Amino acid sequence: MLSTGVLATSFHAQIKHWISPEKMVSKNISLNVQGNKVYKFPAYAKCMAKLDVQIIKIKESQIEMLWENKYQEMELKKLPLTQVVLQKVRIPVFAENKERIFVRYTITYRSNESVLKIQDDQLLSKGAADQQVNIKI
Repeated sequence: MLSTGVLATSFHAQIKHWISPEKMVSKNISLNVQGNKVYKFPAYAKCMAKLDVQIIKIKESQIEMLWENKYQEMELKKLPLTQVVLQKVRIPVFAENKERIFVRYTITYRSNESVLKIQDDQLLSKGAADQQVNIKI
């Protein structure tokens, strides 16, 4: 009796895979960047920031780099105070129920001989084709 239940469950899982195939989606990601008004003060006159962004896909224990960009170093005082779209990235078709996409960004601040690195990850939500990642430098 137990083996019949196991067999039925296995058969149901195989049939379900063929009848309702995995939902495949694409995502459009807007990378938005915004500076801080305090960077206009003279203390930040020679401070620089560098932004590195990676878009990563995870499926079970496998990690795959989908996209990466290392932006040029910029002066903090020249960063826009309002949010601007830095770049738009399209992630091609992937299985949203089995794979997760997240954006990892690293900001490297440099002032004289001091360096500070800050890293953050933002997991993209399921269902929405268009997503925004807001990066405050």
